[in-house]
Amino acid sequence: LNEQKKEGRAFTGFEEGPLDFLPTYRVVIDGDLYDEKRCPAWTDRVLWKVSDPPRDCSAPPLVTLGGYGSVWAANMSDHKPVCASLEVVPQG
Repeated sequence: LNEQKKEGRAFTGFEEGPLDFLPTYRVVIDGDLYDEKRCPAWTDRVLWKVSDPPRDCSAPPLVTLGGYGSVWAANMSDHKPVCASLEVVPQG
Protein backbone atom coordinates (compact mmCIF):
# COMPACT_ATOMS: atom_id res chain seq x y z
CA LEU A 1 0.00 0.00 0.00
CA ASN A 2 2.77 2.43 0.90
CA GLU A 3 4.49 1.89 -2.46
CA GLN A 4 1.23 2.46 -4.35
CA LYS A 5 0.55 5.63 -2.35
CA LYS A 6 4.07 6.98 -3.00
CA GLU A 7 3.64 6.44 -6.74
CA GLY A 8 0.20 8.09 -6.73
CA ARG A 9 -1.64 4.94 -7.81
CA ALA A 10 -3.88 4.57 -4.75
CA PHE A 11 -5.36 6.67 -1.95
CA THR A 12 -3.94 9.96 -3.23
CA GLY A 13 -4.10 12.61 -0.51
CA PHE A 14 -4.88 10.13 2.26
CA GLU A 15 -2.82 10.04 5.44
CA GLU A 16 -1.97 7.25 7.84
CA GLY A 17 -0.19 7.03 11.15
CA PRO A 18 3.12 5.19 11.53
CA LEU A 19 2.98 1.39 11.41
CA ASP A 20 4.84 0.94 14.68
CA PHE A 21 2.79 -2.08 15.74
CA LEU A 22 3.10 -5.74 14.77
CA PRO A 23 1.49 -7.00 11.55
CA THR A 24 -2.19 -7.72 12.11
CA TYR A 25 -2.93 -10.37 9.48
CA ARG A 26 -2.16 -14.08 9.29
CA VAL A 27 -2.28 -14.66 13.02
CA VAL A 28 -3.30 -18.11 14.28
CA ILE A 29 -6.96 -17.96 15.36
CA ASP A 30 -7.36 -18.08 19.15
CA GLY A 31 -3.68 -17.26 19.57
CA ASP A 32 -0.95 -14.66 19.43
CA LEU A 33 1.44 -16.40 17.02
CA TYR A 34 1.73 -16.03 13.26
CA ASP A 35 0.79 -18.82 10.87
CA GLU A 36 4.16 -20.32 9.91
CA LYS A 37 2.97 -21.09 6.36
CA ARG A 38 2.04 -17.48 5.54
CA CYS A 39 3.93 -14.19 5.71
CA PRO A 40 2.46 -11.70 8.24
CA ALA A 41 1.13 -8.43 6.80
CA TRP A 42 -0.53 -5.13 7.67
CA THR A 43 -3.77 -5.47 5.73
CA ASP A 44 -6.12 -3.71 8.15
CA ARG A 45 -5.36 0.00 8.14
CA VAL A 46 -6.94 3.34 9.05
CA LEU A 47 -6.52 6.09 6.46
CA TRP A 48 -8.07 9.56 6.44
CA LYS A 49 -8.29 12.48 4.08
CA VAL A 50 -9.16 16.12 4.63
CA SER A 51 -11.47 17.04 1.75
CA ASP A 52 -10.56 20.74 1.61
CA PRO A 53 -7.29 21.37 3.49
CA PRO A 54 -6.39 24.96 4.40
CA ARG A 55 -4.03 26.69 1.99
CA ASP A 56 -2.16 28.41 4.81
CA CYS A 57 0.67 26.04 5.75
CA SER A 58 1.01 27.70 9.16
CA ALA A 59 -2.60 26.81 10.08
CA PRO A 60 -3.03 23.99 12.60
CA PRO A 61 -3.93 20.59 11.13
CA LEU A 62 -7.62 19.81 10.75
CA VAL A 63 -7.06 16.19 11.80
CA THR A 64 -4.61 15.11 14.47
CA LEU A 65 -3.77 11.48 15.17
CA GLY A 66 -3.94 10.68 18.87
CA GLY A 67 -3.13 6.99 18.62
CA TYR A 68 -2.89 4.17 16.10
CA GLY A 69 -2.46 0.50 16.86
CA SER A 70 -3.87 -2.99 17.04
CA VAL A 71 -6.00 -4.79 19.59
CA TRP A 72 -3.83 -7.83 20.18
CA ALA A 73 -6.18 -9.36 22.79
CA ALA A 74 -8.87 -10.05 20.15
CA ASN A 75 -8.47 -13.68 19.00
CA MET A 76 -11.57 -14.47 16.92
CA SER A 77 -9.97 -14.22 13.49
CA ASP A 78 -6.63 -14.36 11.67
CA HIS A 79 -6.90 -10.54 11.60
CA LYS A 80 -6.22 -8.41 14.67
CA PRO A 81 -8.44 -5.30 14.82
CA VAL A 82 -6.80 -1.95 14.12
CA CYS A 83 -7.98 1.28 15.72
CA ALA A 84 -7.12 4.95 15.49
CA SER A 85 -7.98 7.94 17.64
CA LEU A 86 -8.43 11.07 15.54
CA GLU A 87 -9.16 14.60 16.69
CA VAL A 88 -11.08 16.56 14.07
CA VAL A 89 -11.27 20.36 14.14
CA PRO A 90 -14.62 21.54 12.74
CA GLN A 91 -14.45 24.23 10.09
CA GLY A 92 -16.70 27.20 9.51
